[in-house]
Amino acid sequence: MERKRKKLSEYLSPKVTGIMLSALSVLLFLPVLWCFFFDYANGDDLYEGAAAHRVLVEGGGIRAFFTAVWDWAVQDYLGWEGNWSSIILWCLEPSIWGEKVYLLTPFIAVFFLIGGSVFFLLHFAKKYHSGEKTLLIPVIAAFLLTLTQNMPNLKNGFFWYTGMVNYVVPFGCLLYGLVFADRFLESRKKRYLVLLCLIFAYMGGAGYPPIVLAFEFLALLVLWQVFVKKEKRALWLLLPLFLLGAGFVFSAVSPGNAVRGGEDYGFSAGNVFTTLLGCITAGAKGMLGYFLHARFLYLLIPVVVLATYQASDEKKLSCRYPIPVILLAFLLSCSVYAPEIYAKDDVSGGVPDTYFFTFLFAFTIALSYLTGYVKQKWGEKIGKDLFADKIRPAVIILAAAVVLIFGRHFIADTSGYLCYHFIASGQLSDFDAQMKERLALLNDPEVTDVVLPEMNDQQGPFMHMPVTSDPGSYTSRLTAMFYGKNSVIAIPREEWEALYGK
Repeated sequence: MERKRKKLSEYLSPKVTGIMLSALSVLLFLPVLWCFFFDYANGDDLYEGAAAHRVLVEGGGIRAFFTAVWDWAVQDYLGWEGNWSSIILWCLEPSIWGEKVYLLTPFIAVFFLIGGSVFFLLHFAKKYHSGEKTLLIPVIAAFLLTLTQNMPNLKNGFFWYTGMVNYVVPFGCLLYGLVFADRFLESRKKRYLVLLCLIFAYMGGAGYPPIVLAFEFLALLVLWQVFVKKEKRALWLLLPLFLLGAGFVFSAVSPGNAVRGGEDYGFSAGNVFTTLLGCITAGAKGMLGYFLHARFLYLLIPVVVLATYQASDEKKLSCRYPIPVILLAFLLSCSVYAPEIYAKDDVSGGVPDTYFFTFLFAFTIALSYLTGYVKQKWGEKIGKDLFADKIRPAVIILAAAVVLIFGRHFIADTSGYLCYHFIASGQLSDFDAQMKERLALLNDPEVTDVVLPEMNDQQGPFMHMPVTSDPGSYTSRLTAMFYGKNSVIAIPREEWEALYGK
């Protein structure tokens, strides 16, 4: 009996491509993961955590601890920043319990960013696509590959607690919250509404771009459910929406924002109009930049298209409005620029990450919807056999060839390559040795005026604000505050070794 030969499409099954993409995603993330274990508090971390840390070091009780956190949060709110929920979390930065506890920072980021992304994608992909579940593997692997490897600011995204808590945590909370909102509508179980209320109440005092996104998503969901689907139960979602708005107002009217924003800070109708126009321009430029620099997008596109096409049933699809959906996705991606444009102020390093995350989700959803529209309209003409035996294998082979040929170009600016180079060059070992040396000096109870050997601020994936020779400089002052010293300065290492020895 003649043995039946396997078709090429069987060798390039979703399971096989999913395993290959998952392996690539894990491989490139391993250097990033290794750096997790060498993360140290720096800059604003020490400033925000100083009050709570001093209470712990000096043996204060629970009441003294929470009083210190409260007093510091009030001081920040009145004098510098309106983001009240972020301020409270900043005061609880991990290194107040010990320098090495700070390595929890990137793992917190993983829970909210990667965990939230997988949670969101799994829920909605399973809900709207009835195809084989193995199709989700390549999509999620390619999405996470793009998300983690092409994020604009790795330092703020994973390694710097202050930036990560203000932007990555609320963005991840939004992803979890949207799933809870949908589950509430499906199941009528109040526990999902309670979770959503807690999340949105917290988000009202977090970073501004995630607030904009949260308000838009939930408002659109309520409008769709109430006026299109005639689902009155969705009116309950006005409660978390109100909590989000109340938290945002409390944040916006902060005296600290007025101090930071200057005399031009405040509401202006003219400012609103210029902000709307500015968002469109900034969003378009941002997207162009992503296609130039976030090269794994070119791997994500065929994966999403193929998986969506194969997973969807053209008889059950309802993708009738591709242009409105694509336009809405574009406008949502643009809208997160509003706080920056309205405030006319420089933004922190975590903001570009939020812009990129928003674009990536909006782009993936719009691309999936457009693919569904194509299958709904021309699926019967294309046919299952032509797609499975010819189109899908050809696209996979072409995508693989592009990755192999331009492999170095693909990974040149990725998070994994940055961390790998930092490790392989010996810079990571050098950084860790210098930080241990520095912490030994700062934790010496016999020394009240600390002199450190200088460190440069170019430390690969890590945020590092250098202590300077000026005891009144920002980093010098906050380091002295955190460690309870009269003063902290840094001098060139050659000079330090001559004075204090190795």
